[in-house]
Amino acid sequence: MIYLKNLILCKEQANYILKKAPELIEDYKNKLETKSKRLLISNNIDENRILTEVAVYADKVCIDEELTLDWIVISKLLRLSLKPVVV
Repeated sequence: MIYLKNLILCKEQANYILKKAPELIEDYKNKLETKSKRLLISNNIDENRILTEVAVYADKVCIDEELTLDWIVISKLLRLSLKPVVV
């Protein structure tokens, strides 16, 4: 029973993340823009630094694959947990 409650909690958390994701992505975008502008204003433009910031941004905002895998695993485990056991 605790196992089933934990699965339901995981599903609720995945839903929360899915709803919150657009807001977080916008926050990351704003931070990246601020950092980029600061680098451009300082005239100390390091191409590697900009590429690093963009890579970090891309890594933080790309959660689609993880959420999809979470949903697949959680849904399958819930189906298996609710399936009658034949003895």
